[in-house]
Amino acid sequence: MGFITNNANIMLLFLIVASATILVAATVYFQTNFNALNTEYNDKLAKLNEVSRELEAQEAILKKVKEELTLKSVRESEFTEKYTGIKSEKEQLETTKEELEKKKADLEADIDEAEKRLIARTQELESKETQLRDKDAQIASLNNDITLQKAKTKKAEKDLADCVDAKSKLCACP
Repeated sequence: MGFITNNANIMLLFLIVASATILVAATVYFQTNFNALNTEYNDKLAKLNEVSRELEAQEAILKKVKEELTLKSVRESEFTEKYTGIKSEKEQLETTKEELEKKKADLEADIDEAEKRLIARTQELESKETQLRDKDAQIASLNNDITLQKAKTKKAEKDLADCVDAKSKLCACP
């Protein structure tokens, strides 16, 4: 039994040494793997922090872009309102312009017609003035004729009176 106990102790010693060796080997192996995992973890953590910072930067940019988009949208709606107002005002002005152009054309036609009437009246007036001058000339001529006739009548009356005087002197009639 001493042999079995001795053998058992050697076996136990061998098992303890083997266990210790395996434990040391496993510890070294796991320490190496742990260091590699720890390095990889630290790298991943650094990358994760970098991605997190980039994400925050992108979120800030996105927020800024959203604000700009909102501002642009507000401006666009303001411009749309202004454009609509200006467009309607332009249409009203165009309508007014067309009406004014039509009135202008009507007035120009009226002016042309009035000018034609004026020219006709002027010609008629000139004709009447010419007729009036002719009539004045006739009147002057007739006045001259009247004056001559009056002079002739006076002379004839004087001659008649002289003749009557001469006759009364010749006849000695009472």
